[in-house]
Order: sequence, then structure tokens, then C-alpha cells
Amino acid sequence: MSLSDSEQRELLDKVRRVHLELTGAFQSRVSDSEYCDTLAGYVLNSDAADYRNEQRLRALELKLDRVLAAVEEAS
Repeated sequence: MSLSDSEQRELLDKVRRVHLELTGAFQSRVSDSEYCDTLAGYVLNSDAADYRNEQRLRALELKLDRVLAAVEEAS
């Protein structure tokens, strides 16, 4: 089964739009940010930021546990 000329053009237009969404650079919507990247770049940076935040949270939890233990010992 082959596509008509109009179907081929429609398919090509869709592929071009998808390609632009995946490879085009997008400006951050955060005010005062100059960050600009592709969709994949945003996803990877979001993943990295989430990992760093998890590490910070674990470090804070450990410090809080130590403070609470010191308070209990002093009581």
C-alpha cells in the first residue's frame, strides 16, 4: 500500500515537526534565566537536578538525626 502525494506531504510535515521538537533549542520559561536547550537536554538536566536534591535531602536528614541524638543525650 502506498501513500498518495498529499499523504506523503502530510507525513513529511509531521516528521519535520517532531524533529524540530526533539532537536530545536527552547528558551527556559524561568524568569531571568538564559538557559536554552533541546527537549532531551531539559529532561537530562531535570534528572540530574532531582538526583542532586535527593543527595542534599539525605545529607540534611543525617544532620538532623545527629542533632536530635545530641539533644536526647543532653536531656
